Amino acid sequence: MIEDTSKRPQIWAVGGGKGGTGKSFVTCNIATCLAAQGKRTLVIDADFGGANLHTLLGVSKSQKSLADFFLNKALLNELIVDTKIKNLHVIVGPLRYFEPESIKYVQKIKLFNHIKQLDADIIILDLGSGTHFNIVDTFLLADKKVVVTLPQITALENMFSFLNNAFYRCLNRAFVQKNLGYIFKNTVKERAGYEIGHLRQFIALLRQKSVESNDIIDNELSKYMVNIIINQAKTSKDISLGNQVRSLCIKYLGFKANYIGYIEQDDTIPLSINKRQPYLQMYPKSRCAIKIEKITLNLLNNTQMRVQ
Repeated sequence: MIEDTSKRPQIWAVGGGKGGTGKSFVTCNIATCLAAQGKRTLVIDADFGGANLHTLLGVSKSQKSLADFFLNKALLNELIVDTKIKNLHVIVGPLRYFEPESIKYVQKIKLFNHIKQLDADIIILDLGSGTHFNIVDTFLLADKKVVVTLPQITALENMFSFLNNAFYRCLNRAFVQKNLGYIFKNTVKERAGYEIGHLRQFIALLRQKSVESNDIIDNELSKYMVNIIINQAKTSKDISLGNQVRSLCIKYLGFKANYIGYIEQDDTIPLSINKRQPYLQMYPKSRCAIKIEKITLNLLNNTQMRVQ
């Protein structure tokens, strides 16, 4: 059955695999931009190992957090906290360390269903680091999937690992839902004999199995899109990296990607964080603020950054 997404909030997710790439900073400021445009925006801090989104939004530590949903059976809409910004609200992440592995499948599905029922125009999920399947599944829940990376080899490697795992799991889930999980499982076992080097080659092998396999793959590819942001860009080479990442996604992972923009290295960014105020509010006319506004517009319109 096809879900009617017109009757629920649009869900965005910001991930990337590696910690310290600026996912929470990006989430905070995109949300601030959306709220300024009059969109009822809710951010959910889904970083179970180091929740700090509330700090960036100037929200004091709340007595309630996402952990209460899992541990105390609180309703998700009871955990929403106001920010000082009109139209912007937050669900604070667990304020003590909370292992993603401890979340049971039934709890995860319940969380996803509750998220879809929240009263907002746009919900942004700020994901933690790593490639645990609970983090990946939360990324896959989103209508618009955003990855934030730094122009550093370790960040890029982590990002590609995250994206690889995400689409691999997306396909696996799609085959299981069609009662063809055995085809996917058998192909995984066979791939060693075919010298499979990357995900796109695995997809090509999977296509050979049946007409149904082709249909499933085509259906998932038709609706799968990743949006790339390069953070802390310092040089023109850093800026152009986004287009390279986009091309590599197509070449080696097999799915489409949009390069929606970059955020320059800016020494005033830590100042806004320390003052517990969104950067977009403190420095609304700065170059970085303009870049964030363009990124938000590209996400809203499903467009890419214009190549200079």
